[in-house]
Amino acid sequence: RCQGQSFDGLLLMQLALRANLLSLGVRAKRRVGYDRARSKEGHSCFVGERIAAHPRGHVLETLSRFGAPVGVHVDELQWDFAIPDAAHQQAREWLPGDQPLLGISACSSHPMRNWNAAGYAALAQHAHDRHGMGVVLLGGRSELERRTADAILRQIPRVACVDLVGKDTLKQLLAVLTRLTVLVTPDAGPSHLASALGTPVIALHAATDARRSGPYRSLQWSINHFDDAARQHLHREPEQLAWGRRIEFPGVMDRIQIDEVRERLDSLLASPADQRLAPARLRA
Repeated sequence: RCQGQSFDGLLLMQLALRANLLSLGVRAKRRVGYDRARSKEGHSCFVGERIAAHPRGHVLETLSRFGAPVGVHVDELQWDFAIPDAAHQQAREWLPGDQPLLGISACSSHPMRNWNAAGYAALAQHAHDRHGMGVVLLGGRSELERRTADAILRQIPRVACVDLVGKDTLKQLLAVLTRLTVLVTPDAGPSHLASALGTPVIALHAATDARRSGPYRSLQWSINHFDDAARQHLHREPEQLAWGRRIEFPGVMDRIQIDEVRERLDSLLASPADQRLAPARLRA
């Protein structure tokens, strides 16, 4: 589709070699890429300009810097999701009433980032017993997600639970996320969707660093054992690792204990509703 076209600028926001190579098919007067510290897989050979360095910054902060070379400066965060009325109606049918709701999206596409079903079940039981919350299970259509949801359900027979795993569309998922009081999830897409939609997130991190890839407006609620994982599995201090390094080892997420997740949920629910999300602004 770009054949014969020429552009004023190309923002090369992907570091993978295949993306770098594909970018050669786009003619552009300016080619803007990552700062030197983040460049890899030959990225430096495909760009003529770089964004300002931002050592150990969140991914969202880094990506926002791509606008500066072309005169676009981002500070306010705004996501304009077009959620159809039909999706909201379906979400209301699934989740009627005004009961507080704990959403659990248990699985990432990277299995080593996933917490255990027993932990989620214990958290669901706690949310039900102490806070009178209903529980909503979310996930896709993979065998792993179905198996994990079933394992959670078997352990909470007395908890009111709506099982939406494999049943919703993406637009319906967005509508459901707006109805939740809080979402608990590993490092996965729903974490960022919920944060963008204004739903607080308790993100569970050990294989990845929440400071880099956690839900931006809920970083204060994230549970992050990345530093401990670096010392145990890689025998290095976290600051010695390349920013973006993953520690996807068997059992790494078991560093997260149910007591700390329960305490984080209790703290979030005890806070005023208007203080559960960080301001919708980028940090400097």
